[in-house]
Formats: sequence, structure tokens, C-alpha cells
Amino acid sequence: MKHLTFSCLNNKFSSVITVILSLLFLISTGLVYKLSARPAWNTGWVLVIFLLTAAQAGSLATMVAAGFFTGSVPTGLLVTAVLMFVLCALGQYFYLQRLKTLEYGVAVQATAEPYKTTFVTWVIFGVLAIALCLIISAVNGSALFAFIGTMASVIGIIAWTILFFKVALKVKILPMYDVDLNVYF
Repeated sequence: MKHLTFSCLNNKFSSVITVILSLLFLISTGLVYKLSARPAWNTGWVLVIFLLTAAQAGSLATMVAAGFFTGSVPTGLLVTAVLMFVLCALGQYFYLQRLKTLEYGVAVQATAEPYKTTFVTWVIFGVLAIALCLIISAVNGSALFAFIGTMASVIGIIAWTILFFKVALKVKILPMYDVDLNVYF
């Protein structure tokens, strides 16, 4: 039986504390954006998407590290990355569907202007490119395609963030009037 030394115990303790603090940071940052003044952000989906995006990007980056350092991507890690990708894409899809039903005349159609270009960029990089790279990585265990998928994820996250902020700009100052007074200010 191996005896734990103080430094080993200290490393495990600091690792656990680091994970807990990292999760608390992600949760608090995600909650910052849940604002009732911004109808697009006033939902629990904001926190869910925030956490799933971090999990997706983290699992892809871990695949890259494992692939480059060991020469192959472990199956369990690949399955985790695929699961995080699917859950993240579904969360983002449901969030976009919710935007169509916002009240007070601030409903958003992400596939229409002025959101269309950002939406298409997100679909190409944040969904299709990642899916393709995960499939290729699953077929041949390629760390290179895991890396390309991670870079696509970065671009997808940037596009999603831009879309996220653009849709929050649509706020009707006085919802009881048919005319949106934002166009005059």
C-alpha cells in the first residue's frame, strides 16, 4: 500500500480546490448575464449554455493534449467530447428557439438580418466543423483533427458570443406602444 506524503495530499487538495473555484467562476460569470432587463438573457438557458460551452471546449482541448502527448485519443475522452458537443449544440438550438417567442415585440429570428451572418458563422464553425472533426477523430484517432475541431470551436464560440450580445440589444423601451422607440434614440 502506497503511503500518501504531505506534498501528494497537498497536491490533491489544491487540485480539488482549483476545480471547485473554476466551476464557481463559470457559474458566477454565467449568472451575471441573466438579466431581466434583457429579455434574450432572462432565462436559465444562459447558464446552461455557458457551462456546456466550457465543457465542450475543455473536452476538445483535452483530446488535443492527450493525442499529442500519448499519440492517440482515448475512447472515453472522445465519447465525452462528443457528448459535450451534442449537449452544447442542443442547448444553443433551444436557446435560439426561445428567442423567437420573446414578448414585448423583441422576438429575434437568428437566421434573419442583422443576425444572419453571425448565425451562419456559428453554424459552420461551432456546429458543422466540430462535428466533422469529431467524426474524423473517432474514425482514425487523429489528434490533428481534434486540434482543428478545437480551433473551429474557438471561432464558433466567438461567433456565438457576438450573436449572444447582438440579440440582447433588442429591447423595447416602452412595450405598450406599437412603435419601437429605440429607432428614434
